Amino acid sequence: MTTATGSSGFWSRSLRRIQRDRFLFLLLALLALLLLSPLLESLFALKLLVNLCYTLVLVTAVHALADSRAQLVTAAVLALPMLVAMWVTRVVEIPHLRNWGLAFGTIFLLYVLMVIIGHIARCRRIERDLLFGAIVVYLLMGLMWTFAFELLEGLTPGAFQFPENAIAEDPYRFVYFSFVTLATLGYGDIIPATPLAGALTILEAVIAQMYLVVGVGWLVGIHISQQMAARESRGAAGQGPLPVAQAAPAASAKPKEAPQ
Repeated sequence: MTTATGSSGFWSRSLRRIQRDRFLFLLLALLALLLLSPLLESLFALKLLVNLCYTLVLVTAVHALADSRAQLVTAAVLALPMLVAMWVTRVVEIPHLRNWGLAFGTIFLLYVLMVIIGHIARCRRIERDLLFGAIVVYLLMGLMWTFAFELLEGLTPGAFQFPENAIAEDPYRFVYFSFVTLATLGYGDIIPATPLAGALTILEAVIAQMYLVVGVGWLVGIHISQQMAARESRGAAGQGPLPVAQAAPAASAKPKEAPQ
């Protein structure tokens, strides 16, 4: 009886922790994808691990929306076609299947971004979950535009110009281009070659900078409000410093006259 109760308590605490650290898990999955993908893609035997990294990112992104059942179901429905297309195209080439997967992946990440940004906007305290969520939004934007750029190249080949020594059909080149654009580095080695490609590139750079400006300002505003509320709470409880008028001696008090 005691063992069963203890085991139940352990799993309950574990589930609560997983739910509490959902943005941390998603952040770790994104970092693993960005750091390991270029290394794994160069080795044919390990290319399936890239799919595992993408799958981990999609699954943790769906888990990040577990607060609402409707949001969870919507995210799962949008992520499933991307997962199916990604794994099937590794085995057999089906015309346009990859493009359909990229389209659903782009919509899925856009939906996840909207939900997480809404969650951040409703927060009124600076906590670890909020900070991880803000970082995740920035990285997910880069991944969403990666899918969008790859989809554009798939639909209209030649939308981007690549260096002469670039490896053909290298999916990581779009990850690289997206995050270079996101950070407005502008190396110029990959160039948009069509008006639509140029427009999407500009849109990513502008949205990224707007997010940084508004997001940082929002977090600073929450931090200031939180600090002011903490000071008022301490003052109301009598733990803060005494007012100057009470702490200092009365300066206007007239000194006693010395006896004659």
